[in-house]
Amino acid sequence: MTVAHSTLAIPAWGQIQDVCSMNTECFRAVHRRHYVHRQRVLSARGDYANHAEASAVEAQRHRQRAESMRATRRRNLEESTIAQRRENVRLVERIWHIRSPAVPRSDMQHKRMAESARGALEPQASRTQAPASPAKAPPAAGSMNIQLRRRDAQRIDSENAQLLERLMRVGPSVATKKTLGAKYEEHREMASRISRVRRPADTDL
Repeated sequence: MTVAHSTLAIPAWGQIQDVCSMNTECFRAVHRRHYVHRQRVLSARGDYANHAEASAVEAQRHRQRAESMRATRRRNLEESTIAQRRENVRLVERIWHIRSPAVPRSDMQHKRMAESARGALEPQASRTQAPASPAKAPPAAGSMNIQLRRRDAQRIDSENAQLLERLMRVGPSVATKKTLGAKYEEHREMASRISRVRRPADTDL
């Protein structure tokens, strides 16, 4: 047996009114709600677009910073290489100046040494365009001025003493046989104490 259920009646205030049957006040309220909703939709901005734009700007800033840091490191490395080459050339010139008075050096040798020193610095200097310090003119060989010769000799002795002091502060880098033997004996003693297999038996027992 089928029982028919009657539908409940919807009250008047819950029924959907047609626009044509609305009064003026209801029509204005509905129109106002639609207008406010449309303005909110038009003024809304997408979060994904803003996030993507901010991420692109941040990535570009990080790339520029990384490129600047790489350029700075490369420039510092080239400058340090140039400074080291210049220091090596200066040391070579100093070694050439420290010579016996009985073996004079001609002007041609001075010229060749200066050209070789400039040639060692030209590849790096032309690439980085670093200003090179002006080279000092070598003293005249066999000068008869006793004051000049004494001053040069004192300067050379002072520089040699400084170089000798630097070499003495460095010290030997290779361990001697005596040092290695002492370390080995200490290692053997420690190993015999730690290892149970190599531990000597008690003689009192």
